[in-house]
Amino acid sequence: MPVDGQFTPITEDDLLTGYKYSTSDEDTGASNTVTFNEDFEVVGEAFDDGAGNTFSQVTTTNEDGSYTVTTTTESADTDTDVSSTFNYDSAGELIDGEETVNGKTVRYSG
Repeated sequence: MPVDGQFTPITEDDLLTGYKYSTSDEDTGASNTVTFNEDFEVVGEAFDDGAGNTFSQVTTTNEDGSYTVTTTTESADTDTDVSSTFNYDSAGELIDGEETVNGKTVRYSG
């Protein structure tokens, strides 16, 4: 199972803003990318198993310390699509959010 991995810096206007680590398996077509901010905290991940099943998650942090987590999942195995967006305050308490599963949305509040 040959797996290739690559670690690359992310720059914006010649300033280091983060890093990406990507791996792939040429036998299965699977791939995974993890994104880190400049402090080496995970802020995103994307996975594809090469068979139609995918997952991604991105965390966006605001200047006040609050943050948003957005995820998407598509499963070819179960024909399920899930997406969600959740907003948290700087202490990690849920403010609000929503999750959609195959077109049906549930809203949450903290």
